[in-house]
Amino acid sequence: ESMKVEVTRDKMLGVISFTEPENGGSKLTLDEIKKKIKNAGIIYGINEELLDSIDKERKYDYKYLIASGTPAVHGEDGRLEFFFDTKGCSCSSLKPKENEDGSVDFKKLDIIKTVKKDELLVKAHPPIEGTPGMTVLGKEIRPAKGKKVKLPKGKNIYTSSDGMAIHSSIEGQIMYNLGTINITETYVVEENAGVATGNIDFPGNILVRGSVESGFEIKAGGNVEVQGYVEEATIIAGGNIVLRHGIQGKDNGK
Repeated sequence: ESMKVEVTRDKMLGVISFTEPENGGSKLTLDEIKKKIKNAGIIYGINEELLDSIDKERKYDYKYLIASGTPAVHGEDGRLEFFFDTKGCSCSSLKPKENEDGSVDFKKLDIIKTVKKDELLVKAHPPIEGTPGMTVLGKEIRPAKGKKVKLPKGKNIYTSSDGMAIHSSIEGQIMYNLGTINITETYVVEENAGVATGNIDFPGNILVRGSVESGFEIKAGGNVEVQGYVEEATIIAGGNIVLRHGIQGKDNGK
């Protein structure tokens, strides 16, 4: 009886097969089978139970998977966990609040994202180490290492003492773009405050480069400056109110 030992190209599988003896020839003993496997270099992941079964009864011209390696488990890269909505807001994606009766309130758009001082913004999770593997020839397979993740940079933020988290250093509006976090004490409305913005409630300063449309409210913890004019609207400020072109509120502005 003859026996063939094969190892796959990636060295992860070991296979044996037998050719039937002729003219009353003898069979290989279990020790002889194990010796041939060892001589082929296979020393890891050997299925001893299968060998015992083959010793008692075996097929010819049939391939037995006698050894299997263990693949390496590659490491995972570190990741960032954000504690605020990073998608941002644009006029095309704003959704007015829907009331219980099915109507919508275009004054409550909630487009300003604010954070408090020392609020947790981002947490970095370290990479996960991989687990080594082994070929049937007993050679270790090194896993790929996970890469560290970098915390975002920006203005008015600070990194925790362990270097794994970012907090806000002021109270204000948070903006996230291209991996950068900026917090500002002044919320700027580039055009009119009205249907496009809804009511505005901001803890810092508010600057409106356009006008304030009728029926809307601006409320600031700091100063309010309107570079256009104010219609029949309400403006409330914890600081100063500066109206560059006055009020055209028909006695209904506040």
